[in-house]
Amino acid sequence: MNKGIEMRKWIAALALALAAPAAAQAPKIQLWRLDCGNFVMKKYGAWFSDTFQYPEGSKPLVGSCYLIRHGERYMLWDTGLSDALIAKPVDDAEQSMSLKRSLLDQLREIGSGPSRSRLSASATSIPTIPVRRNISPTPSWSSAAPIGMR
Repeated sequence: MNKGIEMRKWIAALALALAAPAAAQAPKIQLWRLDCGNFVMKKYGAWFSDTFQYPEGSKPLVGSCYLIRHGERYMLWDTGLSDALIAKPVDDAEQSMSLKRSLLDQLREIGSGPSRSRLSASATSIPTIPVRRNISPTPSWSSAAPIGMR
């Protein structure tokens, strides 16, 4: 093989390698599960089945919130139950609801807080469930319930 052609191939390969931008590092992804309430649904089958195929009776459930970090961006999925439940749990014919710690305390414990979160969303839009609203004064995006963090 011609040495000139071989040299040109090596020079072209080197030029392409140097001209290509360095592969960007994938953003760091982290996930935290936060305790955002506890429920006992006293009529579980009536609440969670439109065909009434679940057995009658009560069933305990947990309310989880998730803080997701993607690079420098944070998203809080669901904002959980109202802090008012810490001092005064709800217990009625349909359900009981309680909360052990505030969401803000849990966020501070992991080194986050409303100022670091940019997006939030809530899966709760049931008017009888006291959800947390307006953790910060400037919501950037929300779904279902009118909650938000900046």
